[in-house]
Amino acid sequence: MSLIDDFMNSIIGKIWCAGMLIVGVPLLGLVGYGTILIGYELIQEIEDPLWRDLTYALIFESCVIVFVVKTTYINWFRKHLWRLPELKDKNQ
Repeated sequence: MSLIDDFMNSIIGKIWCAGMLIVGVPLLGLVGYGTILIGYELIQEIEDPLWRDLTYALIFESCVIVFVVKTTYINWFRKHLWRLPELKDKNQ
């Protein structure tokens, strides 16, 4: 076993992991919330409503594209595309 395995199997390692979970999970939430809040405030600083709406549309569309590509890859590509037969070479 390595040193890290020995540490993680000890009581101190388990207490350390529990402490990191107690401290880390709320921090992850706060970082995400802070990022969204700062982004929202920066977008609200844009005075021209057209550019502000275009910025919101760009963020929304990029989220939609990421969602569609991820779900398409997971659900469709894995289930269907890999099952297609390979094309035969015309020279053979």
